[in-house]
Order: sequence, then C-alpha cells, then structure tokens
Amino acid sequence: MYIADLDLQDEEVTIASAEATAVNLTGWTITDEGMRNTYTFPVFTLVPGTNVTLHSGAGNDTATDLYWGRGGVPVWNNDGDIATLSDPDGRVASTLER
Repeated sequence: MYIADLDLQDEEVTIASAEATAVNLTGWTITDEGMRNTYTFPVFTLVPGTNVTLHSGAGNDTATDLYWGRGGVPVWNNDGDIATLSDPDGRVASTLER
C-alpha cells in the first residue's frame, strides 16, 4: 500500500495497491503534516492492482472514490504538505511530500 499522488490544489490523495490480494483498509488513516487532520478509512477493501482517491470535500463513497466530508475546509497546505498512510496499528506504510 502506498500513496501514489497528493494533489494539494484539488485536495485529493490517491492510494494504490501493488498487492496480489485485496487489502482491507478499514481503520487505516491518512494524516497531513503535523497530524492536524486525520481521515480514518471506513469499511473498505482495495482490489489488487487498483487505487482509491480520497477527496477532502463531500460526496458519495464508491469503489474508486472516498470523501472526507470537510465541506470546503481544506486539509492540504497549498505551499507544501506531507501525506502519511498508516495501518490500524499506527505503522506508517507510506508518506508523500509535495
């Protein structure tokens, strides 16, 4: 599991899987630099070889898009930020700085 992209302007983070089997992301987290904002994945399984995009705004979750529901309140600092993906035990799986 890794962070494939962080789009600061569009408020999106893309998580990808290089695993040969499905990965249960339930309880995994995405945080910004300084851990000021934390998104915890709902019940969600990522199919092998696919990705999911986490949008900061509101919307309806699908197999390829999840929504933080922040209602226009930005998460990512447009001047630069770090996204961190961690498993439910708090082990960092991936980071990406933009």
